[in-house]
Amino acid sequence: MPAYGTTPASFNGATITDDISAWIAQAVTVAVFCLAVAGFVVTVKNCVGAYSEIQDGKGTWGKLGLMIIVGAALLTFSIFLLIKANGVIFVSGTVSPVVP
Repeated sequence: MPAYGTTPASFNGATITDDISAWIAQAVTVAVFCLAVAGFVVTVKNCVGAYSEIQDGKGTWGKLGLMIIVGAALLTFSIFLLIKANGVIFVSGTVSPVVP
């Protein structure tokens, strides 16, 4: 995977507008990956809550196992989609043009 953002685009003959659009694309990528991290935190919080219900005698191990499996599947699918979206934003190391 190529390293993005290692050299400013202006060093490669591009304009400051290209730099700004690359920074915006990278900021969007970081923000979306932060959403994936938030999804992971919520999944872990729900699994800990289900385990707590088991300790109180209100929940079952099957519910916890199902929550772990579904949470892992959702996180895997969301990370897959994020990687695909990142590939749309960055085309060959440059920001893809917006076509109306």
